[in-house]
Amino acid sequence: MNSQYTIYYWKIRGLGNPVATLLEYLKAPYTYHQYTDRDTWSTDKQKLLESGFLNPNLPYLHDKKNDKKLSETFAVLLYLAGQHRKEMVPQSMEEMTHALMVQGVIADYNKAITTSAYSSKTVEEMIEALKGSMASNATKTNFFKVTLEKNKFVQGEQVTFLDFYLADLIEKFVTMQEELKQEFVDEATLKVFKDYVCRFTSLDGIKEYREGEKFMKRPFNFAPFAAWA
Repeated sequence: MNSQYTIYYWKIRGLGNPVATLLEYLKAPYTYHQYTDRDTWSTDKQKLLESGFLNPNLPYLHDKKNDKKLSETFAVLLYLAGQHRKEMVPQSMEEMTHALMVQGVIADYNKAITTSAYSSKTVEEMIEALKGSMASNATKTNFFKVTLEKNKFVQGEQVTFLDFYLADLIEKFVTMQEELKQEFVDEATLKVFKDYVCRFTSLDGIKEYREGEKFMKRPFNFAPFAAWA
């Protein structure tokens, strides 16, 4: 079957997996081009700039059917969901403003979690950095705890494009807490987070994808540059 979409990203789980997971959920054929070195990407990035693609960044999506290239993970997720499942994207100004608010909180939470790994030289240093980050982002942790305790998904009872980013991030965070044997969040919050990830990963299409060979469980981060992957 010909693939309409191609994902371009590094050969890590990172920000590419939310896009791949969404395509699997949508049952939309795709190919996944994974870069393994920075030189190749730098060369391709320059070619993309010369071709008129003004923001080549990884991950990016090539929609061959519509001759469209798009970068930035949230934008790619919104685009794909809107192409295939309108109910997964905001339908009103109220829904859009709430989605943008949630997107901002997710982005801040991702920065708090991910920066600690890339800015640290050792796991011990990373643990201390993450403790500090989580203390500074306690209100965001509470936002997700209350939201996901009350709702099935981050926008309510219906899975939306935002869940594909958030569930992957929360799963990474839960893995960090359990693998490193640290209490970055309390047990009650951890349970809410784990239950949310379980609901998301049990969805039709996602469950099958994660049980197959295409799913990349690890590394979450780029090992040569991150203290934990």
